[in-house]
Amino acid sequence: MREEGLAVYSETVYDLIGVGRFTFNTGREIHSPNGEPAIQNRLIKMFKRRPRCDVRIVEYNEGLVILERW
Repeated sequence: MREEGLAVYSETVYDLIGVGRFTFNTGREIHSPNGEPAIQNRLIKMFKRRPRCDVRIVEYNEGLVILERW
């Protein structure tokens, strides 16, 4: 899935989960332009400042991004 498609999909997930946890498997994105993980960065930027929300990369698996709402 491309960056824009995942952005739309993640907004849908955010709206549907209400309270709970969802894991996005983005892969490590080692082949992204400039070596930057574009999809992971986009998810973190989208959700990091929202109330009652946490988004982070899993430290033991850098290809997973967890979105939690409470």
